[in-house]
Amino acid sequence: MLQVDLLQYKIVRLDMLDMVEEGGEVRLISSTESEGQFEEEEDLAMVNLTEYVEMDGGYEKFHIELELEGFFHIEGMETREIRKEAHAMCFDRLRAYAVQIVKHLAAETGMIGLVPPERHMETDLIEFGGKPEEGKEEAMKSKMKKFKKGKVLEIKK
Repeated sequence: MLQVDLLQYKIVRLDMLDMVEEGGEVRLISSTESEGQFEEEEDLAMVNLTEYVEMDGGYEKFHIELELEGFFHIEGMETREIRKEAHAMCFDRLRAYAVQIVKHLAAETGMIGLVPPERHMETDLIEFGGKPEEGKEEAMKSKMKKFKKGKVLEIKK
């Protein structure tokens, strides 16, 4: 049986700009990227997730970019399909923290009600590279799978 536990996460990078004047409506685009590396022998995974929210057509007026890194303990990755499920579960668990952080930051700028849309990683979008050798981190980063979808949000400031 598959078990995925988030051991810890940290904010790797945060970039935010709010030059939007008070009043009016803004159109925002929200997207997510995720990369993961799995160490099956040690039942560990490291997942990077970047959440983007930017003003439609105006990155220089408003944007939030948040990159989180999470470390997971995973048991039960016997098959390739279960491994894909584990990757999707890691994405969902880490993204929940990203959504809360982005929501709070946006509210602090006066964009109350900005909530990145719910999205889940689809297992058929996940691709795996070859197995890394010694010096794993750099080798694995070059073979990580990215997941990106965008959605337009409309809110009032």
